[in-house]
Amino acid sequence: DEFNIVSANVLNYFVTLDENGNTSGPSNLEPRGADSAAEFERQSEKLVTALLSLNSDIFGLLEIENDFGETSTGNAVKVLVDKLNAVGEDTYDWVRPKQDGVDKTFVDTSDAISNAFIFKSSSFRVAGVNILTDSNIPDAFTGALPIFDGSGSNRATIAVTFEVSTDRRNLRDATAHRSLSLFSQSSFDKGNDDLE
Repeated sequence: DEFNIVSANVLNYFVTLDENGNTSGPSNLEPRGADSAAEFERQSEKLVTALLSLNSDIFGLLEIENDFGETSTGNAVKVLVDKLNAVGEDTYDWVRPKQDGVDKTFVDTSDAISNAFIFKSSSFRVAGVNILTDSNIPDAFTGALPIFDGSGSNRATIAVTFEVSTDRRNLRDATAHRSLSLFSQSSFDKGNDDLE
């Protein structure tokens, strides 16, 4: 079997509108997406059209609202899957993030955005999920800077093991979203105008 796997930046896809003092995700952070219902619907329509045109079996999504509560009104990945399934021929589902076997409402407690996965439920089932943080990495690899935890670090990576429906083989995938603010400007040559 051959599968199409796509990484897609959904450009701050938030169900929680950036209006009227709304807050989102952990620590009541400011939403980063649409600032009106009309803008959200326009963003959703363009995104659904683009994703369906790619006809991917698995999508690794970047910059989606960091809220994975099963019944939460801020669960943008669930809303996106519902919109895809309302107009598409295939049925998609979304990966429920876990860490050490425990469901996580928020992938990262310090960021309004997250990574996520959606997949064709006729082709796969989720066999395992884990969120990669600094606690999962030996100290020798992290050095003095946090890689995933803390302000200015990379967004936590979600790693998923999918089981292929036809023959029960495993396929593993991970989404990673590097934060450019991890590297301070003092790390570069300040005399180079291209890096300032």
